[in-house]
Amino acid sequence: MNILVAGATGKTGLCVARELQQNSHTPIALMRESSDISELGDDVALGHMRSSGFRRRVRRLDRGHAP
Repeated sequence: MNILVAGATGKTGLCVARELQQNSHTPIALMRESSDISELGDDVALGHMRSSGFRRRVRRLDRGHAP
């Protein structure tokens, strides 16, 4: 399942994203452009709200569609 994680590079968000990955989910990481994403690994979809493509993906998640 794809799950949006706001603040995925922060202390709490990173723990949530890792837990999701360990349980076979794909975290969709919402974060600032300047954030360090190295700890998230490759099993995560990245984006920021300034990107119209990312906003479309988030809207699809709300409707239950895969990105």
